[in-house]
Amino acid sequence: MSSLDEELEVVVKELCDCWNRKDLQAIRALWDREQAAPHLMPQEKDQPIVSWSAFDDYLTTAEARLARCSMRFWDLNVKPLGADHAAALYQMHWN
Repeated sequence: MSSLDEELEVVVKELCDCWNRKDLQAIRALWDREQAAPHLMPQEKDQPIVSWSAFDDYLTTAEARLARCSMRFWDLNVKPLGADHAAALYQMHWN
């Protein structure tokens, strides 16, 4: 396993931990704050989330409506896309 694989595995594990303890506001800290806007497509939404305000609204609303939640993942595959970017694909189960 490469150091990039290990680094991304740590991030995805932290994402799972955030969902498992229902700390959705901690999910925001996992995102690159220097991005102009996040890009997220939750399965329950009709349109992608492409702004920080929409992302914050989504997390706040989801946290309020969920009694509990959990996430687990496996089969992490990482592909470097350049010096500072990579794609990470994985299988996951979300409750």
